[in-house]
Amino acid sequence: MQLDSPNQFESYAILGRAFGYPNCCVAWWIAGMDHRVPYSPEPLTDWENTQFVPCPKCREKFATDLIREIKQRRTVSELFPLASGNVRPEDLAKDFSLAEWADVFASASKAMAVVSQHQD
Repeated sequence: MQLDSPNQFESYAILGRAFGYPNCCVAWWIAGMDHRVPYSPEPLTDWENTQFVPCPKCREKFATDLIREIKQRRTVSELFPLASGNVRPEDLAKDFSLAEWADVFASASKAMAVVSQHQD
């Protein structure tokens, strides 16, 4: 996949924020989706079957602490990945606070910066 549109970054950042994932993990995950960015997540036994891959910094945290943080930040009850394809990121974000939008833009901006370093 090649991420070219700011809307792509924003949509993925909305999903990450809605599910409560830390900004650093969301940015790392988004940037890693672009085929131009070297990305090789290692298998992590604490996170098998969760669809969540923590960034290198968060891998150093205790899983129980990170899970607590994710649960506190989570704004949706749906499991990830979304089972129904009819849920759109903009629907998940309609009730975001300013702080939650700030998280979205911080994650998207960081991911865009990483991807821009690897463009042809």
